[in-house]
Amino acid sequence: MIPKKLLFVGEHLVDLNATQAAIRAGYSEKTAYSQGQRLLKNVEVAAAIEAAQDDRSERTEITQDMVVEGLLTEARFMGSGTSHGARVRAWAHLGKHLCIFTEKIQVERMSIRAEPMSEEEWFEIYGHGPDIEVSSNPY
Repeated sequence: MIPKKLLFVGEHLVDLNATQAAIRAGYSEKTAYSQGQRLLKNVEVAAAIEAAQDDRSERTEITQDMVVEGLLTEARFMGSGTSHGARVRAWAHLGKHLCIFTEKIQVERMSIRAEPMSEEEWFEIYGHGPDIEVSSNPY
């Protein structure tokens, strides 16, 4: 692996921010976002990040389970030394861990034709003529 990619791996472990890691590793600020995303998808880089995270987990003796248990304790704690904001943030982190708040985007596949369709082709594909309005709300 090239030195710049290795530097990205180390920098990514700092804050898990691919854009900032790319900048700190020497990639252009202009293209840092796309470079960071590309690097995270690179098999070698992803494996190196995972290995480094595993090494750090072993070294510090901190596991994901310990972190989740700590967040759950904080989320449920109502005594002195905590705040409503701390509990809400703990619940939010737990929700993110469980992927409760992920956005679900439906993507439809489109094809582009060079020539316009005949009315017969349109009907065959869509089940109605092109001049018929179809409501997107079925209710």
